[in-house]
Order: sequence, then C-alpha cells, then structure tokens
Amino acid sequence: QGRYAEAVAGLKQLKRLGFPAQMLIAWASYHAGYNKEAYDWFEKILQRSPDHKDALIGGGYAAIRVNQFDHSEKWFGQILEKDPLHDDAWYGMGLLRMKQERHDEAREILERVVKSNPKNMEARMMLGRLPKPKPDPSPTSKKKK
Repeated sequence: QGRYAEAVAGLKQLKRLGFPAQMLIAWASYHAGYNKEAYDWFEKILQRSPDHKDALIGGGYAAIRVNQFDHSEKWFGQILEKDPLHDDAWYGMGLLRMKQERHDEAREILERVVKSNPKNMEARMMLGRLPKPKPDPSPTSKKKK
C-alpha cells in the first residue's frame, strides 16, 4: 500500500495529467486505499471515455468501496453487455452482490467465475467468505403411515 501512496503523490506533482497518467493515478489511488479519490478519478475518466474497459472495471471496484452500488452495477453491466464472458466484470458483480448482502446471487456469480477460471483464487476466497446457503424449506421427512 505504501508504494501506491508514493505513486499517487508523485503523479500529483505532474502539471498536466494525460489519459495514461489519469489511469495510473486512479488505479494507484484504488490500491493505496484512497477509495473516494479512486472513484472520483475513474468517474472523471469514464465521462471522457465511457467504454474504456479498464476504467469500467476500476470504476466498478472503486464504486463498491464507496457504496455507489448503482454506478458499480452500471459499469460492470456495460462490460457484460458487450462481453458476457468477461471474468473480471463477473467477479466485480459477485463482490457487489456480497456487499449488498445478496449472498445467493453472489454465490451463483462467483461459482460461475471459478468454473470459467478454476485458478481464480480471489473468487475462491470470496466464495469461502459467504455464509452457508440456507437449507431448503421444503419438507424432507415423509409422513409415517
């Protein structure tokens, strides 16, 4: 986290921040834990480049951290509309559902990510953090004769 904070401080010294520098500062802010600042940078970038996948992903993650769930859903959704197999967007949607405490949906989405990419350890870890599914409320015992 410390190196990212140093990167943010260094990038802020630049007099003009072109698109690549804006992306760097947005992601460095995100990784440094400067959540609101990261969100603001991604939002600014997306106003100028609304279809930029990396900015949509970063913006979606940052939006989760600042409880801007509508933006997160919108940005991940934009990617999934064009690329329904985009694992990072599905993973982000799974994190969003976890944060919203929509655990069944989160589980379904994260299982999809793991099925698509069994080596995705982050998705496996998040699945492990979800509460166990509630038991099926349908009666399982048969009436005795």
